[in-house]
Amino acid sequence: MITEAYLSYQRGWLTTEAFETITHYLLATYGKAVIPADTYDSIIELTAQDKKNRGKEIRFSLLKGLGTCVFDIPVSSEEMQQALAFYTSIS
Repeated sequence: MITEAYLSYQRGWLTTEAFETITHYLLATYGKAVIPADTYDSIIELTAQDKKNRGKEIRFSLLKGLGTCVFDIPVSSEEMQQALAFYTSIS
């Protein structure tokens, strides 16, 4: 969920305050998983199997502000790599 919030923030759909609120809440509630950088490619490959995808295009549900979700948003492998790297960098 944090990586999806990051992707929404990168698109300008979440304010810095909303993005930070979501991130802090999720970390406080669920903690943080360890995701080694050498597993990013495998995660992206598994994500490609999701039912929301169209053909080889990976699609996500993202936020357009707090409480507003948009569906079927294409996300590139590079964007997913960046989102995973952000998540890994959170201390």
